[in-house]
Amino acid sequence: MKGNSGLLWRGLTSVTGTLLVLGICGTQCSYMYAGTINSALGTSSTRIVAGEGGGNTTYYASEYGDLNAENLQKLIADAYGESVLEQEEGSVLLRNNDGTLPLASDKHVTLFGHAVVQPVYSPGGANSAADTGKYVIDLKSALEHAGFSVNNTLFDAYSKSDTKRVASNNLQVSGDPRSNGALNDAPVLGEEPASFYTDQLKASWQDDYHDVAIVMLAREGGEDKEMMMKDPEGISALSLHQDEKDLLRMIKDSGKFSKTIVLLNSAFPMEVGWLDDYGVDACMWIGNPGQRGFEGVANLLVGKANPSGRLTDTYAVDSMSSPAAHTSSQNSNQWTNVDEVNAAVSDKPVNIDNVTVQSENIYVGYKYYETRYADAVTNPGSGAASSVGASHGASAWNYADEVSYPFGYGLSYTTFEQTLDGVSYDRDKDEFTAKVTVKNTGDIAGASVVELYAQTPYGEYERKNLVEKSAIQLAGQGRTKTLQPGASETVDVTVDRYLLASYDYTKAKGYILSAGDYYFTIGDNAHDALNNVLAAENATGMTDFDGKPVEGDAAKTYRWSYDDVDTKTYAKSDAGERVTNRFEDADANYWKDGAVTYLTRSDWKGTFPTEPVKMTAIGKMIELLKGDLYRQSKDSKSVSDYTQGADNGLTFVMMKDVDYNDDETWNKYLDEMTIDEMTTQLSDLFGTAEAASVNRPAYAAGDGTASVGGNTYAKEYGDARDVTLYRRPMCSPALGIMDACNVVANWSVRKPCMPRPRSDGVVAAICTALRSAGAMANTGPKTASWSTLTTSWNFQLLRRKASHRVSSMLQAMIRSCIAKV
Repeated sequence: MKGNSGLLWRGLTSVTGTLLVLGICGTQCSYMYAGTINSALGTSSTRIVAGEGGGNTTYYASEYGDLNAENLQKLIADAYGESVLEQEEGSVLLRNNDGTLPLASDKHVTLFGHAVVQPVYSPGGANSAADTGKYVIDLKSALEHAGFSVNNTLFDAYSKSDTKRVASNNLQVSGDPRSNGALNDAPVLGEEPASFYTDQLKASWQDDYHDVAIVMLAREGGEDKEMMMKDPEGISALSLHQDEKDLLRMIKDSGKFSKTIVLLNSAFPMEVGWLDDYGVDACMWIGNPGQRGFEGVANLLVGKANPSGRLTDTYAVDSMSSPAAHTSSQNSNQWTNVDEVNAAVSDKPVNIDNVTVQSENIYVGYKYYETRYADAVTNPGSGAASSVGASHGASAWNYADEVSYPFGYGLSYTTFEQTLDGVSYDRDKDEFTAKVTVKNTGDIAGASVVELYAQTPYGEYERKNLVEKSAIQLAGQGRTKTLQPGASETVDVTVDRYLLASYDYTKAKGYILSAGDYYFTIGDNAHDALNNVLAAENATGMTDFDGKPVEGDAAKTYRWSYDDVDTKTYAKSDAGERVTNRFEDADANYWKDGAVTYLTRSDWKGTFPTEPVKMTAIGKMIELLKGDLYRQSKDSKSVSDYTQGADNGLTFVMMKDVDYNDDETWNKYLDEMTIDEMTTQLSDLFGTAEAASVNRPAYAAGDGTASVGGNTYAKEYGDARDVTLYRRPMCSPALGIMDACNVVANWSVRKPCMPRPRSDGVVAAICTALRSAGAMANTGPKTASWSTLTTSWNFQLLRRKASHRVSSMLQAMIRSCIAKV
């Protein structure tokens, strides 16, 4: 019995000891993660109480007045209205054969594509979501509200189907993730196979609903949801897939539909060179419409709104044709001696397996396609027209075979005429102003986007010193109001001159203004603008993006010149700091001459990257990869050298109007906080924890790829909607379009009491820096990577804006934190 009793007590001791440890750890974690836990539970551990005689606590009043249910509904209505407006103005009409759009009497439609029941409402990533709840209006509902009759039989079949689109969460972007056992990470296009369309379903559009076939194709991706360069079908995720081909072929071969319209529900530039193959009459890019954006899409289709958006990407015939695609390594390129590299950091919680060399240089997006086109026209000796880098193994590179739609492209239901009236330069402001008159020459009201482009000299100095230049670059843009037929408007577009400077990393080692001729020009897109400049340069042999001969319009250009290379004007920042090379060791050629050949427009054939660069880490490189860079100086201060927990009578709200440069007051405020209090914010996500010493409440700040998130609307009025879900109609707003997220974020009925950025910036910097320190728990105080801490943007902001004393105190705090963990 004694033996059993002893075992019992030992067992109970173990259990209670374990419970004690769990209780202590759980309590500590609950404090550290209070913000995250409160957010998940929909509660708060603090509340603001107005004391007697405390005065007005609404420090940032709203134009909507007091916070109440009536004003809240006004705010919601305006926010939704802004969402619809941005969709109308941001959608890009790519094709409109024979005036297919807008639709007049063609109101009996069939919606095709599984995306009509599973749209991509918002981009993936932090603080973004796709809502299918009560606030969402889908395409079918929007069309019906606009007066369309929609084929319910096919729509219901899509709704009941088990087919679902799945975006990959695997960083591997080539091959089939399932081959690695990552079944949950395997991307699924989510389109119905040909067998889905039974004779019964096909019968649903034989006698009715065949005025128009509206096909919606979707692509989903974002943060940690890579678009695969080669998916399980062996093609780019941006290519047209077999199920989609079968769908489009079925629609065309049926011969039943008077018109076929394709909607691109994607934030990514899909390959669209197939539009002719399937008899597509009209095509519109609609991005990610958010909760109410489909109302805007319906308005565009029926003609209640006129599209004016412009592409923010080049739509390549082959999405894998650019040099950046060739050098991307498919996110899987490793050091050639990866085992040696890993062995050197085996005692550190880091992953440094992968390395990618961006040998494409500056030639990404339109800067590649347009520059290579320009050199093919004006400098054939550069090899621009060679077969190297040509899509699909062509014998020569040809712009029309590479580009479906150029950057800045977009159609309207009306026509416009744009005239460059003149360009002036303000020496005091160091900026140019271009005056552009826009006239609506059609018979439908609409707005037009003014695109102002620039070309800077690329001569012998630039070739010799490897100063690469794009043949054309967007310099500024503007937008007209809605113009009635025959009406005109003059738009001013300003351009800071420093935007025309180029970086010379070999000789001047700073920004220069090149010698030679500069051009400003307007154009309907980047390619059109470039042809105008080429015309002014008396070039011949130009073509439009379809390959048809054009002459360009020199009258739409403005030229000026500089006689000499200017290496002084932009050599220093506004703060007087020399702008020069700081990270030369980030260049592989720093370690070994000729290790990397960077693409240059002076030799397209000889420098075009056809495969990723293979890199070997050598001695000093491996030492730097370890991150053992920080060494504590002998005279460095400790945490105890700084005042903490002082009673200076300052609270958070009292700092609201304190001058940004009032170091004395700000330091007194910071003196009231302790390092223990600061570290409570270490693990708080999407917000900042409370700071009781200065009476600062916890608050949410859920920024992400879709901009500001969090609950904007007050729960006490029964409407705590997540701002991310409704306010963001487009993932990638087109040129000249106001970003609705900024508008709605500024329409919050009552903002929290927040001071100017200084204290929040300091606290955010502490949180970021300490989070980095916590991630290095196994490194110890002597080997912590100080570079890891100081490269965070917030910490750099702190070092620039806060006083030297506060910065030094933070260093001591972080050293102490590293030592403790």
